[in-house]
Amino acid sequence: MTFLRTNDGLTNRALFSDVDIVIYTEGGRQSYSVSDVDAGKHNEHSLDEEFWDRIFQKHSLKSEYKLLPVGSKKTVKSIAERVLAKKVKFSGVAMDTDFDELDNRKINSPYVLYTYGYSWESDVFELTLLEQFITDYSPTDELSTTLIKEARVVIDNYFDGCTKLTVYNVCYLEKSMKKLSYRKFETKNAFGIMLDVSSIEKLLSAGNNKQGTLSKGLYKPVREYRRFIPGKWVKEFFKDVVIRLRKKGLHYQKESPNDDLQGKMIDMYMKSTAVSSYQFYEEQVRRLDGTLLSVD
Repeated sequence: MTFLRTNDGLTNRALFSDVDIVIYTEGGRQSYSVSDVDAGKHNEHSLDEEFWDRIFQKHSLKSEYKLLPVGSKKTVKSIAERVLAKKVKFSGVAMDTDFDELDNRKINSPYVLYTYGYSWESDVFELTLLEQFITDYSPTDELSTTLIKEARVVIDNYFDGCTKLTVYNVCYLEKSMKKLSYRKFETKNAFGIMLDVSSIEKLLSAGNNKQGTLSKGLYKPVREYRRFIPGKWVKEFFKDVVIRLRKKGLHYQKESPNDDLQGKMIDMYMKSTAVSSYQFYEEQVRRLDGTLLSVD
């Protein structure tokens, strides 16, 4: 459809869709370029789209909206820059924060929404929800208490190690260097998994000593990097924990609990008002809604 081949075309998309705003998200089977999106191309579905749709429902977005997943963050961010420059109307974006907040690359606009953590997976796979998951799938309260106690040791170790490794990857590596995965630091213990935190701390110490040559230094106190642990890491870790807890009596019967576990965690997240990111998303949705409702 030729009406989508210009900046005005993106504006027209909302009008032709009979909504107040079209919001472009990441994700889907294919990554489209900006010119592809201008030509009207997009994915039919993505988990990112599903997450944001449920966020808008959870926080009662009153405006009519349409979500379109277009693949890469690069494309979504390019659309965001058009929105900021007021080259398009009735358009917005919702995307992963990644490390944008740490070096002040976030775009400040009510039409540009971000995840609280590194990605939506970082928000959904929250520690309190994992403990609730263990409780829900434990046949007895006694077993639930035991499993949570055992898991807590490994969980605390994991978040400590991954937080510090995220600091190293963000602050003490040159952009051309490949970021280190937490898998590199895994060791075996009675539970089955553990991170060698002392080795990660040695990396941080070496990074501090080289500050000014290789590194940019810390943007925030170390503890505040926890929410910037990559979502893929958090999801993989939660899956490993659940698999091992099944061997100890947890009544979760999936042989490979990946997408199914992910779906259950999303459900739990959306039902909770106690998660750490609740207020962050509520404020973003209210800001967007207030802006849209004020537009004639």
